[in-house]
Formats: sequence, C-alpha cells, structure tokens
Amino acid sequence: MPSATSYWTVFHPDADTVVECITVVAFMVLVSVLNLYALAKLLNVCRALASTRAFTKPPLEGGCIAPNEEPVVTIQICCYNEESVIEATINAACSVDWPKEKLHVQVLDDSDSKDDTSNIVEAVAASWREKGIHCVRLTRPNRVGYKAGALTAQNDKIRGDFVALFDADHRYDVNFLRRTMPQFFNKDGSEKKEIGLVQVPWAYYNTHTNLLTEYDALMLDISHVIEQQGRSAALHCFGFNGTGGIWRHRAIQEGGGWKWHTVTEDLDLSYRSHLAGYKFVYLRDIPQQLEVPTNILAHKQQKHRWTKGYWQVLRTSLWDIWTSEHSNFWIRFEAFFHMSSATANPVTLIVIILFAIIADRGIMTLPMIFSCIFVLTVVFTSILCTVYGKVAGTNGHYGSFWSRTLRLGLVPVAVVLGLGMSVYETYAMFDGITSNDATFLRTPKEGSLELHKSNNHTQDLHESQVIDNIVKKKRRGGGLMTEMILVVVGLTLASLFVGFAIVSLMVSEVRSEGALFFAGYLVPASGLFVVHGSVFRALLKRRGLKKASAPTESSSSTTANDTSRDGEPSGALAS
Repeated sequence: MPSATSYWTVFHPDADTVVECITVVAFMVLVSVLNLYALAKLLNVCRALASTRAFTKPPLEGGCIAPNEEPVVTIQICCYNEESVIEATINAACSVDWPKEKLHVQVLDDSDSKDDTSNIVEAVAASWREKGIHCVRLTRPNRVGYKAGALTAQNDKIRGDFVALFDADHRYDVNFLRRTMPQFFNKDGSEKKEIGLVQVPWAYYNTHTNLLTEYDALMLDISHVIEQQGRSAALHCFGFNGTGGIWRHRAIQEGGGWKWHTVTEDLDLSYRSHLAGYKFVYLRDIPQQLEVPTNILAHKQQKHRWTKGYWQVLRTSLWDIWTSEHSNFWIRFEAFFHMSSATANPVTLIVIILFAIIADRGIMTLPMIFSCIFVLTVVFTSILCTVYGKVAGTNGHYGSFWSRTLRLGLVPVAVVLGLGMSVYETYAMFDGITSNDATFLRTPKEGSLELHKSNNHTQDLHESQVIDNIVKKKRRGGGLMTEMILVVVGLTLASLFVGFAIVSLMVSEVRSEGALFFAGYLVPASGLFVVHGSVFRALLKRRGLKKASAPTESSSSTTANDTSRDGEPSGALAS
C-alpha cells in the first residue's frame, strides 16, 4: 500500500504521472456516482425495514366495506397473441371473490390471425357469461398506441369507479379484490378520495425453469420487496408496475390518461397522477403470479424496453416533477435515481477497467477501496433483505427459511448476468435518451412449464418470431446489424477482461493478490461471454431455421410485414 506522500504524487503534472492523475480522478468521480445510487437504494432498504419492522409487521389493514356495499369493479386484461396464457388468466379473473353483479371482466384483445387467441377469448368469455359473470372481449380497428392505446380506446367501457389492470399472464388469487379494495376506504366506510392506486407485488409460476428465470425473479423481488415498499411507506409515490394493481378511474383521468409517447406508459401515468394530488398504497403481502422470461432474447427485450422507457419518462417528466407543488425533495431525489438507475451499468464496467489500471500502477488507496466496499455492501444488504423479507406467493417458491438461505447461492449468478447485460442496458439507456420512438414490444409468454417442455416445434417457432422482430426493427434504426455490433462489443470487452486477468496473474509479485485480481476480472468476462455468446448462438440458430422454413416464410411475408403490428415475439429460446 503506497504512503500518503506517494498518493499525492499522482497529481504531479509531469509526463510520467499525467495518465495516473486522470485515471485516479476518473475512478473517484465514477465511484462517487455509484455511491450516490447505492445511497438511494440504502434509503429504500432502511424505509422498507422500518415500515415493516424488519418484515415482521402484520399486513396493512384497510378500511371497512359493508356487506352488499361493495363498489363496482372492472378488471381489464390486455392481450396480443397470447394463446398459451390467456385462458388461465381469464378464468382466474372471473373466479375472484366479488359479487357477480358488481364485477366486469374485459379482455382488451389486439390479437391478429397469427394464433388462436381471439377464438380462445371468445369461447372462455362466453362460458363465463353463462355462469352469470360479465366477461366480454373488446377489440378496436388498429393497434395505435399498443397497450396504452388499447387502454385509452376502451376507457369509456370501464364500469364503476375502480379498474384492476393485469397482463395476459398474470394470475389472480381468489381473494385479490377482498384484500386490496379496503385500501380505498376508511374504517367508517367512507372513501379515501386521495388514494389513486393500490399495487401488489409479483410472484412467478416459472421461477425454477432455469438460471435466467431464477435471476430475473431475484432482481424483480428486490424492486418489489425493497424499493416499492420503501417508496410507498415514505413517499406514498412509486411507479405502477403495469400489472397487478387497482386504479381509481378518476386518478387515471386527472393524471391525463394513458399516453404512448413512451414505452413505459405505466411509470409515466404514475408520476402524472401523483402530481395531480393522488397517493399510492403498496401491499407487500399478497403477491400475484405471472411469468418471467425463460430465454435470453426475451429477457434482453424486456430490459431494453424498461430501461429505454425510464429514460424517456425522465426526459419528458423530470422538470414537471421538480417544479410540482405535490413533490418534495425526497420525491424528486427518488424519481431521478429511480428512472436513471441504468446509469450504473456502464459506470460499473468502466470502474472495473480503471480499477485494473490503478491496481497495476500501485496507486490504490484505502479511500478508493472503501468507496467500492460501500457499494458492494449496499447491494448485498438489499439482496439479503429481499431473500428473507419476500412474502412467498401461492406457488410456494422460497417459502421456508432453508430454501431462502439456499437462494443466496444465486448471488454470484446475479452478479455475472447483471454485468453481462451491461452493454445492452447501456445501449437501451442511450436509446431512451436520444429516441422518441415508442414502439411497444411486449415480453414473450410461454404459459405453463409443461407446455414449454412438451412442444419443441413451438419453441423453434417462437425463436423464429423473436428474431423476425429484430429484423423489423430495421425500420426504426435497429435490426440485425445493431444486434451483431452489440455482440461484437460485448465479446471484445469480455476478451479485454480476460487479458486483464491473465496479465494480473503473470506480473503480480504477490501470488494471493494476483489470484484475487484474476478472479475479479473473470466475473465480468464470464457474464459478457455468457450473455453475448447466447445471443450470437440464437442469431446463428435462427439462420438455420430460416433456411429450413424458407417456403413457409415466403408464403407469410405479407403478414410479417404488416406495419400496423409490431411483430411482437412470444418466444421460448432456452438460455
């Protein structure tokens, strides 16, 4: 470890130390940025722990709804070519415990003729109407605005003052409305007019499919268990997750309604409704099941949409949030760090590279090391609180203490895959900063795990559709060329880290120190190789599939080039 004197000599402006000076300054600035994001996360960790008494507090109690005084509730389910999941979701929605005459289930179906979704929806809705449930399929002449456009087009069909919104793969528990609706009421039965949204967390019925689904489930749980709970408890403001929530209809209207100038219309409406004076409630103890992506292409597409949309909302709404009388310093602070959180991805990769250079020069100091340790400590603490604070869903995944403890073994996987996604997250971030394109590409759905295992033809077809969607992005400045460039960038960075690892092992005078640096550099290298290698493999596999199915593709070229559709994938490419 160099002395304090040697540390300050780094800043001498002679030819031998200018590079060291620039490197150290850049390192400290970027690590400071990571520390700010870590501080924002630590605040939510503390808020979540305090508001739940370290996740031991009983469920949040609502008000009183007198028998036979239940309000009319509309359930809207948005779908587009979701034949593998839509039937189970409609059945779950129509089975909730609520008076039949006060429950309206509406399936907002934008499906085309590519699959059998429309016929399934019509048949299932008819069967429930025979049982006395108001269940209907609603359509529109085009898909303008995608999901937000569908919600806007059918806004006048909402019955009652409350609307529950769920995606096509989101399964309700039978007591969902009985647990959530009381949050809109006081103990005396009067309405809490200021409550605009009640959100519940997610559970996942395909958590154990592969390592990618385990990783996705863990990362999403951090958002729900720590961040959403912390924001709700301290600020009464958080981003609607797009599904699994009940809105007061007036809060949607006074927030300006659903807009499609961004691909994250849910987050956009959340802040606009809060600025209109509404507060939000988060119920952490009733997670509802949905599906997480099981393949790398679907995972990458989902993360791209979220990251891009966050930055689009940041560009268009941050000034309104900062100048609104309904937002205080903490809401402004949280909004900025929440929507710009993807910044940590490129910063982390650059910090690792600079760390290698500084360590090689022998100018690493304790303050530099401690600044990195703080970030790592906050990240691990949030994972620890998530693993043991998560309320298990009805699927029973990670319900016992020992299964939760074993889940901590996923931390290395989360680190590797998280770093591996850094290039794609960075690209999505700049896409959101520079692009006004709001083409909504929904996350592919597979349905049950049994379906996934039993239908290899469906897997190949879904993979083909995922890559077809990439091809169509050429019209919007994307496409296969962009995908290949990102693959090359990722694999090049991975090779760079491997080079750092080999050099550190060869030149280090202290064997233990060299081994430590070697292992540290292999972590991002492994992630980049796994993620970008998987994407490259999928692109090559698609080329083989395309040759094998050339006649079929030629006959369906008209449908594939329908510009009124976004060619959204519903894939099943195993990671």
